[in-house]
Order: sequence, then C-alpha cells, then structure tokens
Amino acid sequence: MNSESVLGPGIFSPLPRGGEVENVEPIARFLQRYQNLKDAQAWRNVENFKQAFSNLRQLMQDMLNNAEEQNRLQAASFNIFRILHLEAKTDEVHTAFLAELLNPRGAHGQKHLFLRAFIDAMISSHSSFPPPEESIEQHTWFVEPHKYIGEGTLDIVVSCPTLSYLIAVRNRLFDGEQDDQLDRYARWMHNNRERYEWQALVYLTPTGEVSETADPATYYTASYHGQVAGTLKAALPEISAIQLHGTVLQYLEIIQNV
Repeated sequence: MNSESVLGPGIFSPLPRGGEVENVEPIARFLQRYQNLKDAQAWRNVENFKQAFSNLRQLMQDMLNNAEEQNRLQAASFNIFRILHLEAKTDEVHTAFLAELLNPRGAHGQKHLFLRAFIDAMISSHSSFPPPEESIEQHTWFVEPHKYIGEGTLDIVVSCPTLSYLIAVRNRLFDGEQDDQLDRYARWMHNNRERYEWQALVYLTPTGEVSETADPATYYTASYHGQVAGTLKAALPEISAIQLHGTVLQYLEIIQNV
C-alpha cells in the first residue's frame, strides 16, 4: 500500500504530480472555521473586558458616592485658613490668632487652657524656662499683640502683674530678622525687671531657628512645628467648643507646612 492510498482524499492529501490543487474547498472550510474560532474568542474577550470594566466603574462610583457623603457630613476638606490663603499671609495674621488663643479672656471661652499648654510646652523643651510660682488660673493675665515698646514692636506680650511674670514673643514666620532686634527687646524687658521678676523672651520661627544677631543667653527658641503644634495638640482633648475644636485642627494642618 503506497502513501497516497493511506492518506486518502482531504486537506492532507499530497499534491498531484502537476503541482496544482484540484479541490481547495476543504482548505477553505478549515480556514473559515479557524477564523470563526478567532472571532468567537475575540468576542468573548471583549465581553469579559466590558463586564470587568462595568464592575470597576460601579466600584469607583460607590467610592465617589461614599466620599461625597463623608464630605457632606464632616467637610474634612474644608479649611478656612487654606481657602483664604492665610498660610501665605504675613506674620501679623498668625500673631493675631496665637495671641487670641493665649489670652485667657479671649473669645474662645477656654480660659487659661492654651496659655497653660504653651507654658508647659516651653518648660518641657527648655529646662531654664521660668515656671509661674503659682497656678496661673488663680491670677489675671494680659495678652497684648503688636505692643510698641519704643525701640520696636513686640509681636505678643503676655504678662501677669500679681505673679511678676512676663513672656515676650518675637514671631518670625515669613518676615526676616532685623539687626539687633532681639537685643532691643531684651533691653526693654530688663528695664521692666522691677515689675516682672520672672521673664522669658521667645524667638518663634517655623522650625526653631536661632537668631543670627542676638546672644543665645537672652532668649528661648520655639517653633511652629514643635511648641506651637504641641500646645494645640495638648489642648485639643480639653476643648469644649466643637467649632473651636475644628478650627484648631484646621490651623494645625496649616502650620505643619509652613
């Protein structure tokens, strides 16, 4: 039996001796079936992709709806300081806000909460920072922002005559340091030594930089990232007013980036 009789007719039959295919129909049917198979597979791939995309789109929509609902209930992205671009304003804006918080008679209604937290933060970071001799809640305190002293203007002056206690703050957030500025403030405080025995000059900057002109022995460094943030975080659990609690959280968010 030769090879031709074994294979028989069909797409695997050998070519005639003349080199021409006598019947191409089986080959055409095979190619058509192959093409149909490819088309069917491609269609299944498209359908699978459409289903997966539909599921993903629904998942994304659910996430967006949830985020919108959370924002409606909590307004977590609403920050009044950022909306008004207060983080990029002058030192005066931050000075006014901090002075209001430190004032026990301020509109925040939390009495000595912020002042006590600030003094505690300074004592924790500077062992030589003078502590009040008695509880600060038992005495009357005065907080003066932008106090003119003859040789310049101090950003914040905190005083308690009955405790003979005085804190002066130079707030340098955006403005540059003036020549002999801290020395002038230190002289003014020294001239008031009879009225205020316990004194502290605070040099407040974003990260606690030292002065380029003043004697380090005449002042204490403080920073927004350190003592100010620490003051606000320590006070947060004791804040009774919900609106104030949210405002302090917003301000904390701002000063972390100054």
